[in-house]
Amino acid sequence: MDIAGEYVKAWDVVNEPMSDWPDPYQIKTGVGKTDMGEDEFYWQDYLGKEYAARAIQLARKHGGDDLILVINDYGLEGSGDQKKCLGLNEFVKFTEKQGVRVDGIGTQMHVTCGQTKLSNVELMFKNLAATGKQIKVSELDMGYYSQAQDRTLTTEEMTKEQHQEMSQFYEDILKAYFTHVPAAQRYGI
Repeated sequence: MDIAGEYVKAWDVVNEPMSDWPDPYQIKTGVGKTDMGEDEFYWQDYLGKEYAARAIQLARKHGGDDLILVINDYGLEGSGDQKKCLGLNEFVKFTEKQGVRVDGIGTQMHVTCGQTKLSNVELMFKNLAATGKQIKVSELDMGYYSQAQDRTLTTEEMTKEQHQEMSQFYEDILKAYFTHVPAAQRYGI
């Protein structure tokens, strides 16, 4: 951070803390996992749930208090129950109770036109905005699911109409962001 300090103004200081399974409301763990890859490591298994606060303390110490520090995760729009999104919001609250400031929440949106529900996207933005934090769409990529073929299509297989559907879905997601995230909380897309 000392080297990049004058150039970098924001960091995803904690990336993908939330579990996908069995309970997306909880943080990830490798405890009891028998099929861990060689590249899997969970700081929280060694430092406890407070690991995020420690990472933020170190980022502020070495990068300055004016850095924008973000906790970032994927799949927050994935379900109507919003369990992962609400769990992340609670993790942010827990982290701040350790005496640090989290400036924002990033959402990595890996969506699929034809599968991802716009209502879930809207609900995610509402839930994230309710934290009062800066909200950033840190990734927004999209696939296209064909109901008729019961699979995701490659770009080459798609028709002009399907590309148009994707274009409209991108537009709907952007409108949802600007509708449900107040201007003062929009950190960007």
